[in-house]
Amino acid sequence: MTTIRADENLKDIPVLIMSASRGLEQSALDAGANDFIAKPFDMGDMISRVRTYIK
Repeated sequence: MTTIRADENLKDIPVLIMSASRGLEQSALDAGANDFIAKPFDMGDMISRVRTYIK
């Protein structure tokens, strides 16, 4: 199985995980996600985080 981070063509793509399960945050970050947002989330916060990663 190839992961995004292991693929040279994909490794620099930001990964933002959204989940209703707050307990998954550390697992998502450990797996290589750049950020985690717990649902329900504030739309302004999500937009701000996305902007951070697409600059």
